[in-house]
Amino acid sequence: FTVASLSAFPFKVSEEHPLLAAKRLSSSRGYDGIGEPDFTEAQSVEEGDFVCYPRRRVTWDRLELDLHDYHPERSFSDTYIYRRLNQESTDIYEYLEENGVPEFKHRDKAAFLEEHGWSDQNYLNARNAFTQSESIDRIPRFLPVTKDLAYLIGLYAAEGSPKDTGVSLSLNSDEEAIMDLVDHILIGMGFQPGHRYTREHSTQYDIGDIFLGGLLVQLCGKGAANKHLPRLITEAPDHIAFRAIEGVLAGDGCSIHTSTRREGLKTVSPQLAVDIRMLLLSFGLI
Repeated sequence: FTVASLSAFPFKVSEEHPLLAAKRLSSSRGYDGIGEPDFTEAQSVEEGDFVCYPRRRVTWDRLELDLHDYHPERSFSDTYIYRRLNQESTDIYEYLEENGVPEFKHRDKAAFLEEHGWSDQNYLNARNAFTQSESIDRIPRFLPVTKDLAYLIGLYAAEGSPKDTGVSLSLNSDEEAIMDLVDHILIGMGFQPGHRYTREHSTQYDIGDIFLGGLLVQLCGKGAANKHLPRLITEAPDHIAFRAIEGVLAGDGCSIHTSTRREGLKTVSPQLAVDIRMLLLSFGLI
């Protein structure tokens, strides 16, 4: 069946598919009203009935996440967020990065630190990090929302849980392609690839990064029954929202062997099921 209306684009459903519909009521005076909405099989919906249908989504064009919003306890600058240095050491480190390590004469160092309001210990920590490390333990503070991040969000929503400072994905041991893809995504985003722990037919895939792990938990929640897709995905451009759906289906999807080759979703989270349904409906998919 093809359902068309004045306010929504046409969509196709099977004849038994339930639609939330309401009958058009009329009286002897010709007055039109609307009956109580109820789920009705598509084959029973008649011309003139009202069918509930989600509005087209309002989407953003480009979005970046400020990781400091999700990790306010971590030190940061205008450009980076740091894993280990405290805030004062971070300020000193970026001063040294811009100006180099100053050479002090007798008592000049004390005057220099007093002028900037820095402690000697924090200065030593920052100087050692600057002179002894090939790379400082920091990442860009602003993380763009891309198709790769959307896939991770969807996969975490389906199969993820918090673990220590990161997250863990519960996968089947034969889902190597998914794990390889996640490795590729993490490396492309500047993170370390995950660690795999296989036992019999299941694999625990751990993402240990505190910034990414904390972000996923705060965006999607924790506990299988409580997880959901964040607003930044439900309002994402189509190509990004679709990628999040692919992530969810990679974890909780199942194939339904019918002539229409349908895909199904098995989840214990009511909100996640609603989020996926609303996104698919907004694309004209049932």
